[in-house]
Amino acid sequence: MATSSLMEPRGCAFDGDGTVYVADKGGNAVYSLPANANAYSLDTPLSKVASVQGAFGVAVYTQVVDEPSWWPWGEPSWWPW
Repeated sequence: MATSSLMEPRGCAFDGDGTVYVADKGGNAVYSLPANANAYSLDTPLSKVASVQGAFGVAVYTQVVDEPSWWPWGEPSWWPW
């Protein structure tokens, strides 16, 4: 349950796919919960996704595959990669 499970929340991140991750320093854990809820209450389900001593923040990394060039005329030949 969202409110009763979090002892000392210290950071959160959204993954872009419908999940919010919350770092709980007091609970030494990172939890996930659905981002599409209309409201959160004592009945909102939490899932413990990691045990972390003194969790203080959380970040989400997403790898972009086949990203089109941001150069409007194509990447120049001098570009290092």
